[in-house]
Amino acid sequence: MGGKRQQWSRGAVVAVPLGDGIHSYAQMLDFPEYAFFDCRTNDELPTADIIAQPVLFRLWVTVSAHSTGRWKKVGPAEVSVTLQKPVLRYNQDPLQPEDIRLTFDGANETLGTVEDCEGLECAAVWEAEHVEDRLRSHFAGIPCEWTLSMRPVVAAPTKAKAPKAKKKH
Repeated sequence: MGGKRQQWSRGAVVAVPLGDGIHSYAQMLDFPEYAFFDCRTNDELPTADIIAQPVLFRLWVTVSAHSTGRWKKVGPAEVSVTLQKPVLRYNQDPLQPEDIRLTFDGANETLGTVEDCEGLECAAVWEAEHVEDRLRSHFAGIPCEWTLSMRPVVAAPTKAKAPKAKKKH
């Protein structure tokens, strides 16, 4: 599925293969973020038509998606003002689920709650194949296993320890 090696080009539109000659499109934003458009087709569309489509989601994606040519560039386009704004994401520590962090860039974080995560993406770098699965799930109208696996969970309440009885001498 690979092709000619490609470099990151902010604004470049790429075709994301979904199988059976069908593809979707995404736009390279600030590395490693892509915006994925609500568009599924077997036709080659002009970039102006592609970026006019609604955005489904924005994700950080591994470099191999574009560097190997898996997602082929189809042309340059201006990045819209909306897509130039950073988006809030969350991280949840799997060993300490009460530890939820909100971030725009993956580094500067503030504490959050499960409720704060509603409608946000997990601050994770996705593999190309998992993004393609997510797009196929979206177009099929079914939940995506990868998205569900990253949803925040409510931490189980911690049990208060009973005070130890004092020993009598």
